Amino acid sequence: MDSTNNAAMAVTVDGTLWWGGMSGELHLTNTGTSTLNGWSFSFTTSVRQFQGWSMDSSVVDNGDGTSTVTLRNAPWNATLRPGESLTLSFNASSPEGFAVSGPLTEALLFGEGSTPSQPSPSDPIVPDPRVPDPTPPEPIVQPPPATSGGTGGPVGADRWGDQVFAPYVDMGLYPVPDLDGLARRYGVGLLNLGFLQATPNGQLGWAGLDALALGSDHEQSSTIAAEIAALRAAGGDVMVSLGGAAGQGLAQAYQQRGLGADALAASYGEAVQHLGLRRIDFDIEGAAIADRASLELRCQAISLLQSHFPELEVWFTLPVLPQGLTHEGLEVVNLALEAGVRLAGVNVMAMDYGDSAAPPALKSMGAYAIDAAEATKGQLDALFAAHGQSFGWDQLGVTPMIGVNDVTSEIFSLADAALLETFARDRGLGLLSMWSLGRDNPGVLGQVTATHSGLAEASGSFASLWGDYGSDPVLQAAASGTDPITGTDPSNGQVPINGNPSTVDRLVGGSTTQISAVDGVAERFSLSYSWGRNLVLQQFDPLNDRIDLRGFWQEGQQASVVAIAGGSQLQLPFNQQVVVVPGVTPEQLGGALEIWRG
Repeated sequence: MDSTNNAAMAVTVDGTLWWGGMSGELHLTNTGTSTLNGWSFSFTTSVRQFQGWSMDSSVVDNGDGTSTVTLRNAPWNATLRPGESLTLSFNASSPEGFAVSGPLTEALLFGEGSTPSQPSPSDPIVPDPRVPDPTPPEPIVQPPPATSGGTGGPVGADRWGDQVFAPYVDMGLYPVPDLDGLARRYGVGLLNLGFLQATPNGQLGWAGLDALALGSDHEQSSTIAAEIAALRAAGGDVMVSLGGAAGQGLAQAYQQRGLGADALAASYGEAVQHLGLRRIDFDIEGAAIADRASLELRCQAISLLQSHFPELEVWFTLPVLPQGLTHEGLEVVNLALEAGVRLAGVNVMAMDYGDSAAPPALKSMGAYAIDAAEATKGQLDALFAAHGQSFGWDQLGVTPMIGVNDVTSEIFSLADAALLETFARDRGLGLLSMWSLGRDNPGVLGQVTATHSGLAEASGSFASLWGDYGSDPVLQAAASGTDPITGTDPSNGQVPINGNPSTVDRLVGGSTTQISAVDGVAERFSLSYSWGRNLVLQQFDPLNDRIDLRGFWQEGQQASVVAIAGGSQLQLPFNQQVVVVPGVTPEQLGGALEIWRG
């Protein structure tokens, strides 16, 4: 750093240690008398990996068991006025761990067992953290600059209205959901993507996986980013949900590591910037809803976040009964209001009530969802009024689980969907959603899976019914001559894939029972859900052609091939489908199947 302008940097570290690593915060303070324009500093340490947020970092192995870590400002936090502080979050790891007994500042910046050197005039001044600063400056969260286009940066146009249909999409599925294709196929331009959760390293990642951490160069993570960008390029948009029933929320992870609201807000801000969000959803259920310490931390962090992203709309998604929000759910909203969070809305999960709270013989799931909405509205009217605010119907969302719920006696049908939509239009609900768009497919009756509803309804039935609710952005058409979801040319059912003109992709429609391969053309036949179908696939060439079962997700692994007279039979017991392939042996057919194996 430049010390010729009477600016100086003080650095201290707060964090939580575990064997092999550390999560923490760097507190940078300009202790000089001049404004600091651009900062950087280096330190020698036993750290082998260092990941920081809102800063550029590099790690160089010195070859002697130590590394040199260099940290530099990001474009939006280069300036520090005299006395001003900046708090930055980081993760660090070391093969030897950080089993230290001394100050964390020395453990990180100098390495355990080494002697800190005296800073030179151009080095940062590292004060003894054991001597408290009598007037420590309050950490702040620096907002990144607004950008447009692509996946990162706020979207140029606000595509969200006062009433919207935005179904959930499970982004932890593989293959990665085709967002723009699904949107065009079902006429749904706004999607709610779930779930970002805490990874083992304390970052935000899809499904809580390190490989799917935001900014990861993993192929699946890159594909997710590309899908979001493609949907926006087509005219749609996403909100993103943090939390969920499984995994751990980032607030819980930070609270357990002893990190503060400023660090959590910084991480939330990184996600907002990285994904270019105008809306963000916090799905709080399970263990998270009973963890008061992390609830308070989350609310404080969201309030900080909104101070730097004032146009960001924040929703809470909470469990509900037909009688209204649970006591814990009401307390979540109360804590948010006390912390100064501006809640754009509260979304209730109208599902999995249990037979005692919602006896199946008394009412339908659609009627129970309406009861839950009306009861919640009354609760929030009173709670918001106690805080000097009002709560409107356009701040309420309802999200049922379509088809068979986890409580399998609860079945949300198309008739229930029509009933709820009528209610939503009458009251002007701000959000109508469903769990999930990927489940809007027929499947094994009565079974709960991530890829079908457990009903016999055709693909997209629920999305088509609710697709005209509220405002919806107009989507641009797909490339001329191709179907947006399959990439096939309707004129002949074929189009080259992956830029290879010798390979074509063919979607086998639900009503198709006879199909023939084209001689001399390498083809991939993608089978659709079609309960009980007997399909005959003629002229199949096992050396060049393929049968694609990847769309069935893990269920495809249940497929089996048996010999029959004159050929083979592919059996799909999870969908009661049988595919007869004349003239092909079971060994040949087995080698021509494409099945995702995780």
